[in-house]
Formats: sequence, C-alpha cells, structure tokens
Amino acid sequence: MQQYVPIESVEPANDISMEGWTSCDAFTAANQATYASAAWTSRAAAAAPALASLQGLVGARNASLINAYNMFDYINVQYIHNASFLATCSPSQLGTARDLANFHEYDLFSGGAIDQIAITTMVPWILGGSGTQAGLSTFANASSPVKFIHLGGASLQEDELTPQPRTSRSSHSST
Repeated sequence: MQQYVPIESVEPANDISMEGWTSCDAFTAANQATYASAAWTSRAAAAAPALASLQGLVGARNASLINAYNMFDYINVQYIHNASFLATCSPSQLGTARDLANFHEYDLFSGGAIDQIAITTMVPWILGGSGTQAGLSTFANASSPVKFIHLGGASLQEDELTPQPRTSRSSHSST
C-alpha cells in the first residue's frame, strides 16, 4: 500500500515568494542578454554534440542549452524511475545533462542583482513569515507547534500550523 502526503501547490498569482522571477520584465531581459552573450553562444556551440547525443533521450523536447535544466530534470526522473529508460541512458549522458543544467542555472541565477531575484523574494518569508505562514522566528518560539517547514512550494494554511490527527492509511492509499 502507498500512503499519499497531501501537497498544496502555490501559484505565483497567490504568492510570488517561491517564483519571484515570474512576470518580471527585468529578469526576462537579463536572461535574453545572457543568451545572446559571447560566453553563452560559445558554450552552446561547444555543447552542440552533447546536446545532439541527448536528443534521443528527451524525444520531441527541445535539446538546447536554453532548455538544459528541463532536459536534465526529465532525464534524471526517468533514470531513477523508469527501468527501460535506464537501459538506454548511460551514467555519462546523465552527467552531461547535469553539467549543462548546472551551467544554465549558475549563469542565470548568479550574476547581477536581478539574478538574485529568486532568493530575494523568498528571504522575507524565511526570516519573518508572511500572514499565517511561519518564518524562522516561529521555530524559536517555545509555544509554537511548528518545528519544521519544507519550502518546496507548499503553502501553509492557519489550521495546518497545529498538529493534525492522523487519518487511517486506507483513506490515503491505493493498490
């Protein structure tokens, strides 16, 4: 039997703190400038053979340096969870996809101030909380039941800040 953990996703329209770059013209312009830079076009040209070797693994998905993180995410999940995919993907191909994704993410999120928008929009939530959401200060409060929060895109509701009774496994399981 499997037990499912309820997850509540947060859309950028409801809480921008998890995806601060959403609808940000300055971030989009910075990305476009990065993609047009000499360093980026040089790396894309050098990576062309590697990207071509990954095309067969990602099917109809775009095998480009601009799409490197999405390619790695797809390949990695398939590599972990799909036995038939595992037989077609070598560890070096997975490593190549990871290397290209690392280049992509580092280049886009570690340059100037606008590249820090992801953490900049999240810091206030982490440190002080927002509305009914708990920040780090909540953990130091002995009267607070909150001792752990996973910042993976989940949004806490006020009633979720107190321990909830466990439900039976059968109500959350599938065969």
